[in-house]
Amino acid sequence: MSLPRLSPVQKCISPPALHKEMDLNTSEFFQEGRRYTLTGGNIPHQLPAPDKLRPFMDRKAGNVETWPASKDTVTAQAKPKLLQKLESYLQKELKALGCQNDAKPSEKRMQPYREVFDYVIENFRTYKPLLSAIKLEYETMMGDQKETIKKLEPLKAMLVNMNEQCEQKILGIKNNEKQELVDMRNENTRLEKTITSLKEEIESLQIQVKKCQKEIGIEYKKYRDELDARKLLIQDINDMRYQQEELKKALSGNAGKEGEHKEDAVILKIALTKAREELSSKTQRLTEVLSDYGDVVPRREFEALERQFKALGEEHAEMKKNNNQLLKEHSALIDVHKKVIEQRDGFAMDCERMRQSATPRPDWNKCGLYVEGGFERWSNLADNTSTNEKLDLLLSEMTGQDVSVIKAGGGIVDYFEPKGVDESIPKYLHSNERVRNRRLNKRDLLIMIKDVWMEKTKEEGHEPFTKDRANMADYLFTYLRQRFGVDAMVTEWGYNLHDAMVRYSFDSNVAQFSSILNNELDEDVHFMQLKRLENMFKALVQKDASETGSLSKENFQTILKAHFHFVSDDVITKMVDAAVEELGGEKEDGQILYKDLFTEDDEGRMGAFVKLILQTYEDDKAEMIRHIETTFEKKSEINSNELKTAFLDFYPKLGKSKKAAETMITMAFKDGNYNGTEKSIILRNLQMSCIGRS
Repeated sequence: MSLPRLSPVQKCISPPALHKEMDLNTSEFFQEGRRYTLTGGNIPHQLPAPDKLRPFMDRKAGNVETWPASKDTVTAQAKPKLLQKLESYLQKELKALGCQNDAKPSEKRMQPYREVFDYVIENFRTYKPLLSAIKLEYETMMGDQKETIKKLEPLKAMLVNMNEQCEQKILGIKNNEKQELVDMRNENTRLEKTITSLKEEIESLQIQVKKCQKEIGIEYKKYRDELDARKLLIQDINDMRYQQEELKKALSGNAGKEGEHKEDAVILKIALTKAREELSSKTQRLTEVLSDYGDVVPRREFEALERQFKALGEEHAEMKKNNNQLLKEHSALIDVHKKVIEQRDGFAMDCERMRQSATPRPDWNKCGLYVEGGFERWSNLADNTSTNEKLDLLLSEMTGQDVSVIKAGGGIVDYFEPKGVDESIPKYLHSNERVRNRRLNKRDLLIMIKDVWMEKTKEEGHEPFTKDRANMADYLFTYLRQRFGVDAMVTEWGYNLHDAMVRYSFDSNVAQFSSILNNELDEDVHFMQLKRLENMFKALVQKDASETGSLSKENFQTILKAHFHFVSDDVITKMVDAAVEELGGEKEDGQILYKDLFTEDDEGRMGAFVKLILQTYEDDKAEMIRHIETTFEKKSEINSNELKTAFLDFYPKLGKSKKAAETMITMAFKDGNYNGTEKSIILRNLQMSCIGRS
């Protein structure tokens, strides 16, 4: 495969121009020669005529000269013209392309060399097939190498990405281990300090031991010297006794020769005096030694006493340290105690002053007796609020206005500001003029909402998932026009309904109707609630064989368990307790008047038992949505098959009802894109729908 050639640069000599410039005409040289054909080829090649050959012609090809001509020629011979022309052309091309001094290989730099080589192949006709084959092989090899390089480019990018990911993982591991390393370094530093202090203590003890050994050595040497002196003294005393006895014997043997030995008696007297002096001196020395070393103990006892003393010293130091620590803690506790006493006295004074000057605190819990929702709702509203905020809440409950309006101090407005007639505004709120505020109360609002549902049910039926059901905002506009007729009254009641729904949004019926009206909730939710209550009521009636409108507590609980098979026994017990409490307690025969539990007042409200049942359905719906969200936590899109699998995983019995499964899938994929929809859209659709396990 041949590579594409670069287009010639302007003002550069092209190969045809090079032919013309060199003015080579090789046709005359081959006019009368013979022809030959290469093996395996059909192209004839012409040999030069015999008369055209000259010396050293075998070293030339056509009219192209060789240089140097031969071994015998002078090496200083000038280059052939063809070689000079080719080199000059090559330098001009390189200079024109701007890569004359560029040592790095490139396609642009290679183009002039390719053109020169093509020209050489054209003129060396004898070797043209071989040279063309060589060039073709080189070009093919280069093309294959380039293709290989192109294929390896994605691998290079992949390696770079993998390198970055590995570096990020390593960096994350280092960050995670950083705190552990810091803790280990701190622990290492603490241990090093402990080791240093122990080493210093050991060195101090070694110095003390050496000092004690030295002192003991000195004392032991003194003891040995004294012992040796004592032994010598005893020996001297024994010698003197022996001499005294000898002297007595000598005196007794020579008693008759006094005249002859008078001189010897004097000497003996002197010797006796001297001996007595030495005896007195030795006796005194012996007394001093006994008095000085009478209290000396043996070395073994000394070492035992020294060890005991050392242990007692360490124990004393530890106790002294503990005592100092206890003293510090005691001082700190005394300071804290003083501060606490001061604070107590201050608080006591403040309390006494406030008791004397302040008015009695109102019992705000009494409001729970009169506020909608009872103590539980009032506790949620008034928890962690000041007296002024509790007063604002109470005024809001009394007037039905929003708390923010009460806090602003604007009072009750007489007119509503118009919202305009834009297409984004519901038809029942279209107005360019101010609208009178009727100050609609909660009872009137609930009665109108109930009437809207009744009229809509008459026209469209009460079965859920009915097709071609009118939008609630459009139907409300139609309902108001049918009831009041006058456009001004339609607008006035539309604005007052909207204001009342905002003010009484805490009511479950108002909140549901408002959500459906604002397309935040499917209308099927309302009809599905009625359908579920109807099914439960039918099950209770079917269980009531005597048709008295009452069931035993056991039968009532059995029906609840069969209907709410997906909840725990504690929830069933709470439902039964709520029913008993709503009915004012059990009858004497233990019967529960179940029919009274399903009655509603003129405002469309039911008792605590029905509210608990509806809340159980809502909890089941929320649990299913959490399961879906957890299952597809790492995915951004969900298709119908995946969602159906998740539904079956949460509620296996759903597989027995193909219609129920298809209905839930349809509610999730409202746009009809079953092959893949964003997870957030699926979750929003499920939140607006009436999915559940019943």
